[in-house]
Amino acid sequence: MKILKFLFLATFISFFFSCSDDNNVDPSNALVGAWTVSEISYTGNTSTVVPGNPPVAGTFTGEGFDMDLKIDFENDPNNYTTSGNYSINLETTVNGQTYPSVWNNQEFQGSGTWSRSGDVMTFTSADSQTSEAQIIEETDSKLKFTQTYNNSQTQNGATVTHQVDATFTFVK
Repeated sequence: MKILKFLFLATFISFFFSCSDDNNVDPSNALVGAWTVSEISYTGNTSTVVPGNPPVAGTFTGEGFDMDLKIDFENDPNNYTTSGNYSINLETTVNGQTYPSVWNNQEFQGSGTWSRSGDVMTFTSADSQTSEAQIIEETDSKLKFTQTYNNSQTQNGATVTHQVDATFTFVK
């Protein structure tokens, strides 16, 4: 009887430890493939400083249109390539007044390498510029992430600063 209990226990232990965990899938592999943009939205802040005048601040929102943007993620090595572009209808509100504008033919990331740590993707372009994207939704057929862009330009003494929070949705 002791031998039977021992054999049963040994069989149970070997069965328990031989089972593999199929949930250990590398999330980076899910990104590999060709993706097409389905939705783009912008929100953000803008400010203009002209010497001798009070600063002017505003907010804006935008929606993409004429979108033919594609991104292809490769694995080993982790390269990415984008093609196409998109346009944005923006509405900027300054001092309670809303101003519409259109930004045509906006480009995306170009090409380069990518990496992933948890829900953060890092893009490194061919000219060594890096940007990060926060993944907010991911399935086998949908990838949605946000990126924040900060830009400041000075021309003729006036400085214009933008912070853009862009959300991109791609589908396979």
